[in-house]
Amino acid sequence: SHGTARSNTKISITKVCHGKNKPPLVRKAVPYMTFFHGEELQNNNDNTNNSKGYMMVTRSVQLVDSNGIVQDAKSYASEITIGSTLFLNIEGHDDLTFFINANYVKSPLPAYIMKKVGLSSAVHFVNWIRSVKT
Repeated sequence: SHGTARSNTKISITKVCHGKNKPPLVRKAVPYMTFFHGEELQNNNDNTNNSKGYMMVTRSVQLVDSNGIVQDAKSYASEITIGSTLFLNIEGHDDLTFFINANYVKSPLPAYIMKKVGLSSAVHFVNWIRSVKT
């Protein structure tokens, strides 16, 4: 489900995504549910309606019943608790975007494994974004 709002040419969208994912070092698929909210950033330096870029925040959520009991108790303890992504236009370069991504990840795995997995995942993510054709 999602909602889209437009106010004074500013666009925002909110979605809830759910499914299963197979994280590295985990033998089976893990259910997830994530709340996404994104907004267009306006350029306040001039009188045009040009977009400055976009920002997106994410938050892991769990499906609970009316008593607050988690519905999917088989959910794995690793999750991206909260994340933020910022895409900024680079003035004078229509084919380039400044990209910042930060996530807080909770996991029961040892720190040395998380560092290795985190670094390889970040490299994979950036390479995936670069491979997208527009």
